[in-house]
Amino acid sequence: MNKMNRRDFLKYSATAAAAVAGSRLLTGCAPAPTAEPSGKAPSGEPIRIGVLSPMTGMATWSGQMMLDCTQLAVNEMNAAGGLLGRPLEIVLEDTETNPERAVAKAQRLILQENVDVIVGTLFSSVRNAVKQVTDEHQMILLNPTYYEGKQCGKYYFSTGSVANQQFSAFVPWLVENVGARFFLVGSDYAWPRGSFEVLKPILAEAGGELVGEEYVPLGNTEWTALIRRIDAANPHVIARLVAGSDGVAFGNACYDFGLLEKTAMATAGIAEAYFSGVRPEVRAGMYVSTDYTMAINSPENHAFLAGYRAIAGQAAPLDPIPEHQYENTRLYGLAVEKAGSVDSDAVAKALEEVSFQGPAGPITFLKENHHAVLTYYTCRVDKWNNLEILLVSDKMEPDPRCTI
Repeated sequence: MNKMNRRDFLKYSATAAAAVAGSRLLTGCAPAPTAEPSGKAPSGEPIRIGVLSPMTGMATWSGQMMLDCTQLAVNEMNAAGGLLGRPLEIVLEDTETNPERAVAKAQRLILQENVDVIVGTLFSSVRNAVKQVTDEHQMILLNPTYYEGKQCGKYYFSTGSVANQQFSAFVPWLVENVGARFFLVGSDYAWPRGSFEVLKPILAEAGGELVGEEYVPLGNTEWTALIRRIDAANPHVIARLVAGSDGVAFGNACYDFGLLEKTAMATAGIAEAYFSGVRPEVRAGMYVSTDYTMAINSPENHAFLAGYRAIAGQAAPLDPIPEHQYENTRLYGLAVEKAGSVDSDAVAKALEEVSFQGPAGPITFLKENHHAVLTYYTCRVDKWNNLEILLVSDKMEPDPRCTI
């Protein structure tokens, strides 16, 4: 994908009825129940939402969904009169899934584009690099991506879950209902390694047994030797945190070897959008722990999906990361209204106090670490890419292993 022209994205809002016809990002969408139309158009100096999204590079599968969900939130708030009576507009920068380039893009958003907040980032390497920039400039950064934790700060807020939320209910459920012997497979970088460090004591406490643990480099193409080692260990569950297309390739290789006939595969943090790229016979029977699935039956999720599909198309799937991008943008709006200002210190204080009834459940931040309390869902996938919810875990408090 070619780099997008930033100016093409500055004027997106529900009030842009005269915008260029045919642009799918400008398709009108009905406001959610939490953002009723005010009948009064916002005016004055726009509040600028900086979006750091991977539009190119390894994580492009999520970038457009993240942008679309930000757009939905902006549409809803503009239709409700904006924030403090002012319109909102999006300023997009492509992280290119590259930490150095993402740092330069974050600096541009802050120093040249004069944004009021930044929402986004995806890979841990990108987020950790960008956070140094936002901390330095006292800029609010709202992270939508599940990750390994250990990032806290006055101006950093995360609706993306951390490992204790992903595994504290999921792993004991798997031990009880699927089997106790676990083999861990992850990509060789911070997210899988840090997340599995949290999983292992949860597994031990649940009475499970760790029979193997291996990490593979990003872009790995040879799976046979690893799969033979897994097969020899005879696990009941393969817990995999293998990133992006590597995860698809690993699942395919396990299926082709015949391993999935006797061993369950379990993962975390993904949902319908990711599984839509997985072969039906491979995803069938896979278990996932997620804080969002399109299968959630709630009025908030129905309204959210209707708005999202009006932008992205009726068949467009979703995953937790873009859904959290939507929640982050709405939470920022609530905090600005509560603070009566876009000043970062005032908004940071307000973010500690606001709550939002999101598509997956209520969202609040813990004051001591600025990570979100979430509802978590243990699910099983079928070959048609439907997620069956097997267990709902409410009010899962985050332990990112850091404090403000």
